[in-house]
Order: sequence, then structure tokens, then C-alpha cells
Amino acid sequence: LGRCASVRTDSSSFVTVSRDKKLKIWDKEKEEKEEESKVVWREVCSRTFHTSITAVDISPSGLILLGFETGDISIVERRGLEVELLSSLPRNQCATLTINTVQWRPGEEKGGEEWMFAACSDDNSLLIISASPTPNTVHEP
Repeated sequence: LGRCASVRTDSSSFVTVSRDKKLKIWDKEKEEKEEESKVVWREVCSRTFHTSITAVDISPSGLILLGFETGDISIVERRGLEVELLSSLPRNQCATLTINTVQWRPGEEKGGEEWMFAACSDDNSLLIISASPTPNTVHEP
């Protein structure tokens, strides 16, 4: 039931999301066997949400931007083996239909005081959002 994926810029991990409401984070590991070595991807943590996840983007620092079937948008972060919900946009700032694409602003995390990202939706909207890195009203989408 895979829906979409996003790879971290340093290629150390990637994130998959799907309509089965699951987010999974995968890390790269190297397996050494006698005279050969190969790269293996292992699922290291996951989280199940209350609604289908339809879009994802991961920033260079590992912040994960999620778009949902309901039009909601959230930001999560891996903390050890857990996925923590950092922030969700207030419902009146979200789209009315399914989010198809989310994208962090390139270079956004160089010590800025706000996050900026874009989202496209089935309602034909293009949202350009600036959000504070401090958690706001967090609700589970």
C-alpha cells in the first residue's frame, strides 16, 4: 500500500507514507560478509495516524512534512525509535481536499525563526505556509 517516499539529502534515511495511515522511517546499514559488502535498508520506526497520509517531504535535518487525505498538514520528527508530532496547522489554514504534494523550502533550516513550505491539493489550491518551529496547537490528523 505504499503511496510516496522522500529521501534525506545525505541519503542516510528515507520516509515512506501510505493510505494505510502509516509513516515508516528507514535507515541505511552496511552488511559485511566475507569479501563483499552491501547496503541494506531497515525500517527503524513507524507511526500510525488516524487518516491516510498522501504526501511527504523530509528536510536535511530530518523534519518530516506530511499531507493528509483530509487536507491537514503536520510536521513530525524522529526521536530515537519514536516519531513525535511537533506541529499541525490549524484546520482553517489547511486545504479542503486531499494534499497531493508537500515540499520544504530549500535551505530553510539554516537557523531561521520560521519554517516555510508549500502544499498542493485536490481542491486546486497551492498553499505557501510559514510556521513557527515552536509547537502550536497539536492535534492528531
